[in-house]
Amino acid sequence: MECINDWSLALRNHHAADVVYFDFAKAFDTVSHVKLLQKLKCYGINGSVFNVLENFLSGRCQQVVLPNGTSDSKIVTSGIPQGSILGPLLFLLYINDIADYFTNNVCIKLFADDIKIYFEIVNESDPAIFQNSINYIHDWAETWQLQLALSKCHHLRISLNRLDSNTIYHLNNSPLHTVDVCRDLGVQVDSRLTFNQHIDSIVSRAHLRANQILRCFASKHPETLYKAFTTYVRPLLTPPATAALRIWFTRRGFLYLFIFSPRFSPKVLNRWV
Repeated sequence: MECINDWSLALRNHHAADVVYFDFAKAFDTVSHVKLLQKLKCYGINGSVFNVLENFLSGRCQQVVLPNGTSDSKIVTSGIPQGSILGPLLFLLYINDIADYFTNNVCIKLFADDIKIYFEIVNESDPAIFQNSINYIHDWAETWQLQLALSKCHHLRISLNRLDSNTIYHLNNSPLHTVDVCRDLGVQVDSRLTFNQHIDSIVSRAHLRANQILRCFASKHPETLYKAFTTYVRPLLTPPATAALRIWFTRRGFLYLFIFSPRFSPKVLNRWV
């Protein structure tokens, strides 16, 4: 929600906002144990707690099992065990210091192994500042032995000016792919913050579920249809996502929200509203 607010303010000021989404390739599998333990010490984790975490990471082996035999057992020196409670926490501690560099107007947001940075473009020198931030992300990843997946890293320019010049940013000397729509934590964000694609996707799924209910339920009793609607369809139209209010209070979202239901059942609509 904070990101959408910042981008909306940039549009209100008649400026553009450049956003770059980063994605690590096999992030959990490439975390160095030695460097992770070093960071834990820098965070002040010592004593018995440190010993527990060290024992959690060390002493793990792996081998390949084939029908005609098995490979030699090798000690695992990198990677965080997935499916555990400590795994995501240790990974967050490993990448947490990446945000220390961003003390200027370039903002950074972290969620699991996904990183995005954005910057309000006011003058012609701002893209160079933003490119330096992209370079820092790459250099940081190289230092801590994390590989960025270039094919999954995207650039999105948010602007109301259709003729706005689109700066090409580079990651490791390769141009970043510029997109008009990018999925941000389940929300499809477009370059004009209309959320039309996201709304269309939600309504399409809601129509599909509603039609499945009408086809599959033998009973056409309004009470039964109402319970099915509130259980399977309405959660799609009123998602608990942080950006839900911002999306549905657009004109397109408002119309879809109150026009879709009559297509399902007028009696269900009366009960819902």
